[in-house]
Amino acid sequence: MAIKRSLPYWPYLAALLGLAALAVILLLGGRARPASGAPVEVVNDRPLFAEHRIPEGANNRAAEGGQARVELPVGFYDFGAVAANSVARRDFLVINRGSGPLVIQKAYTTCDCTTAEISASVIPPGKASRVTVIFDAGFHPVAGQTVRRGVVLETNDPSRPEVEIWVQARVR
Repeated sequence: MAIKRSLPYWPYLAALLGLAALAVILLLGGRARPASGAPVEVVNDRPLFAEHRIPEGANNRAAEGGQARVELPVGFYDFGAVAANSVARRDFLVINRGSGPLVIQKAYTTCDCTTAEISASVIPPGKASRVTVIFDAGFHPVAGQTVRRGVVLETNDPSRPEVEIWVQARVR
């Protein structure tokens, strides 16, 4: 007579919890949300463009009055699998939580295959700048690889003079 063994339930429970977490991530779409939860107005003034070359000197835009405090609600995004000839884009928010203007003094990327469009280089207190990171999977022959690329923003926030945004893609 064969003895029937019952399988432990914990692997099923772990799989179910993993699927639930994945569903929440997909429903939220990885959207950037400020830590406070309050909506933030995005500024479109004095835009910047970031590419792989590091700009010479600062942008010489001095901030007047108060102290800037940079907040980056989301600093990483995984595009997942992308075609070898595709271009992937993702928006991030850079928020000024300080009492004075936040100035993005320099912006550059970690590779020629990545650029960034920054909606405003001077961000008033309580406002945000949209940073659109653009990854060109066809720039290099990287099919079959997972790549991670970054954008570096140098700011006038004395406690956080550099902020980094990273994207990752599995190139098919």
